Amino acid sequence: MKPIDNNSVVDKVVKQITDAIFQGELKPGDKIPTELELIETLQVGRNSVREAIKMLLALGILEIRRGDGTYITESIQPSVLDPLIYSVILQQSSKLEILELRETLEVDILELAIDKATKEDINKLKKLLDEADKAFSNNDYQRLTEMDLEFHFVLIEIADNQLLGRITKGIMQLFFSSIKKTLENKELVDKEYNRNHKDILSLIINKDKNNIKKVIKKSLEDWILFVK
Repeated sequence: MKPIDNNSVVDKVVKQITDAIFQGELKPGDKIPTELELIETLQVGRNSVREAIKMLLALGILEIRRGDGTYITESIQPSVLDPLIYSVILQQSSKLEILELRETLEVDILELAIDKATKEDINKLKKLLDEADKAFSNNDYQRLTEMDLEFHFVLIEIADNQLLGRITKGIMQLFFSSIKKTLENKELVDKEYNRNHKDILSLIINKDKNNIKKVIKKSLEDWILFVK
C-alpha cells in the first residue's frame, strides 16, 4: 500500500485494502495493520481510516476480534472483491447502467443453463418455485426474496461457468433490498408473481434460446422501478 491523495479519501482507503486482498498481499485470516500504521502508511486522517474500516466491516470483509485486533474474515466471499462488483458498490451507477449489466449477465447465464441443464436441475428449479409459492401464500416477503435469489443462484450453478457465475452472483447479492421492494408491492406481485421465473423455466425445459432476451427483459421491467 502507498500514500493516497485527499479526494474521496474513505473510498480510496477501502480500495487500497481490498486491492491488497485481491492481489494476495493480505489473505483471509490475516491481521490488518493497526489504525496508526494505516494512518502513517496511507498518510490520511484518523476519521477516514475509521470510516473505511466501518465500511469493510459492514461488507463482511473485516471482523474485529476483541482484545486482538482487526482481521480479514476467514469466510470472505471472493465476489465482494472483484473490481467490477466493488465499483458497483462505490459508484453511483444509473438505473439504466444497472439494468443493462444485469440483463446482459442473465442472458448469458440462461443461454448456458439451457445447454447444460439436467432433469435433476429442472426438478430443483421446480421445487424452488413451489417453495416460493408457499412463501407468497403466507405473505412471507423475506422468504420470497430469498427464494427469488436462490432461483437465480441455481441458474448460475447450472450454467457452470465460474468466472461468469462469480460476477453474476456478486451483482445479484447487491440488489437484495430492491428485489424485496419489488416483491412487497402487492398489486404488482398479485398480477405478475412468479410468471417470469416460470417463463425462464419453460425456456430451459424446451431448450428455447430464441426468446431468451425477451423473457429476461420482461423479468427486469418491474424490478428496475425499485432500484435506487
